[in-house]
Amino acid sequence: MSDTWENCFTSRESMRLFIGIPLDAASRRRISKACDFLKECVQDTRWVKPENLHITMKFLGDTPGTMVPEIAEVLHMASVYLPFEMKLGGIGAFSSLGSARVIWVGAYDDSGTVHKIYKEIERGMSRLGYPGEKREYSPHVTVGRSRNKPVRIDNDVAARYKDLSILTVDEIILFQSDLRSSGAEYSIIERAVGQGLKTQK
Repeated sequence: MSDTWENCFTSRESMRLFIGIPLDAASRRRISKACDFLKECVQDTRWVKPENLHITMKFLGDTPGTMVPEIAEVLHMASVYLPFEMKLGGIGAFSSLGSARVIWVGAYDDSGTVHKIYKEIERGMSRLGYPGEKREYSPHVTVGRSRNKPVRIDNDVAARYKDLSILTVDEIILFQSDLRSSGAEYSIIERAVGQGLKTQK
């Protein structure tokens, strides 16, 4: 058992946590290359660092360290559906391309596995007292956020990156997010791989 785990077991100090799917190096590289082009077309936007690109499953927010073992068990239950493949591609935005505050790359799963994992996580976290999400789950990779007012992305720019990568999803991760002046920095608290847990060393 790692020192990180032992500290989490005993500490009541709050940790800013979320559950997500990491991207492999090839997917990060291709998305980053697409973002290099987007940066030339879309101004006044804060872009996500390549090493921080991921697919969020559930944002947990400030969480006592003592809850980490129970959250890890939820990930363990959901990991029985691994591995599977997702397609990454297509530029989209919330609330729309014409009025974008959050810019994303789509993540698609023809088998429906990612939604099975999401529902398993939602059930498990509900048992731990976390409220369920009211919106339908729409997996995506956030790549940028407008700094001030919404920005506009032309349709022809969005259509340029319809197919970017095939991602093999073989783990679910419990991340800690530290907000710093240079931006968010993520560290791995726990990995759920296949049908078992692998503690981060």
